[in-house]
Amino acid sequence: YFVILATVLPVSFLAGLGYLIIYGIGLALMLGLIAFFGQKLTLRLGWAADPHGLFKKILGVLMILVGLSIITGIEKKIETAILDAGFGVTEFETKLLDDMDMQEIENDALRPDDAEDNPLLPYLYEAPEFSGLENWINTDGFDSIKDLRGKVVLVDFWTYSCINCIRTLPYIQSWHEKYADDGLVILGIHAPEFQFEKKFENVQKAARDFGLTYPIVQDNDFKTWRAYKNRYWPAKYLIDKDGIVRYTHFGEGDYEETEGYIAYLLDTEMQDSEVEAQTVDFRQIGTHETYIGLRRRANFVEASETNLDPDEWTLFGNWELDDEKAISAGADSGIRMKFTASKANLVIGGSGEAQVMIDGEPANSSNQGSDVINGVLVLDGERLYELTDFGGEYGTHEIEIIFEETGVELFAWTFG
Repeated sequence: YFVILATVLPVSFLAGLGYLIIYGIGLALMLGLIAFFGQKLTLRLGWAADPHGLFKKILGVLMILVGLSIITGIEKKIETAILDAGFGVTEFETKLLDDMDMQEIENDALRPDDAEDNPLLPYLYEAPEFSGLENWINTDGFDSIKDLRGKVVLVDFWTYSCINCIRTLPYIQSWHEKYADDGLVILGIHAPEFQFEKKFENVQKAARDFGLTYPIVQDNDFKTWRAYKNRYWPAKYLIDKDGIVRYTHFGEGDYEETEGYIAYLLDTEMQDSEVEAQTVDFRQIGTHETYIGLRRRANFVEASETNLDPDEWTLFGNWELDDEKAISAGADSGIRMKFTASKANLVIGGSGEAQVMIDGEPANSSNQGSDVINGVLVLDGERLYELTDFGGEYGTHEIEIIFEETGVELFAWTFG
């Protein structure tokens, strides 16, 4: 866990180095304790150390079964079943961290003396101050959160290539259009996941392409992100007119609930919604976000493997790899992925064209995504590209993309 904190989450170099040192010391200590007490335990339990005993034979059989499960691929099905049942480590860690956050919130609870009780919108904590924000869009900017006292503020942490963020944007824009005149200020704080998302011109273009007219600002060094103790894209913090955080929401969904709380704090009627946004059945998406770079790469197989199992992917041709991405180093280099979803998206940087094959055939109007025309993907910059769209029908498919140009950068798969 400390390795994840040090290498993935947006922390300073010194903090990351400190995490790694702590991890190394802790690991060495635990291994030493295991070796010391393990030897004592083995001496006490002579039957466990007997190479001809029943215990060792049982362990041998278990090792053979594990090996066979890996060779046949059964262990992947077992792992998937365990995760689907809700026993994943990620879910456990998220629940643990959320419990810690709630405890911290309770400790920092702040409630004005004259406030009325409202169990739905408790007084959580004073909104943290802005820090490190730069490059404002659609506004001249705010020097301080205190400049917004008397307004209801919705702080939205997002990044423009994140599919989960993209699907929330129509709702956020509609709230701005409906309630800005009633005193709502929406502040989209753009915290980049990839290096190219730090470029101001890229964020400006994304805001235009998505039709966003509310205030947006960059938090490239994650200073305000850390001030809010945030860990998610997207994440929303609803702040009342006195500068108190009253409601938070992480991820997609609960749009009607969030809008209802906005209207409540504004003391106005909730207006009808006419948002046309993507609907996703997360229960039927079998493949999770998959990173291409070495730092977080998973489910990669060598190009010599002709048949991919679900969730597996491979590169073919000439590629250069770094922690964040894969970069094409020759013409006709490509990527293949076997996924379970209706839509497959890939974060790509570069220019030129690419051929898209779906289930062994050129992509066509029945299965190609919005960024593919007659089986051809045209690259126009660093962003998320929608490659497949099966019209809401979920299933397992294989996609292959062949790039004609060198210098194309691949970052991450996401699905819908």
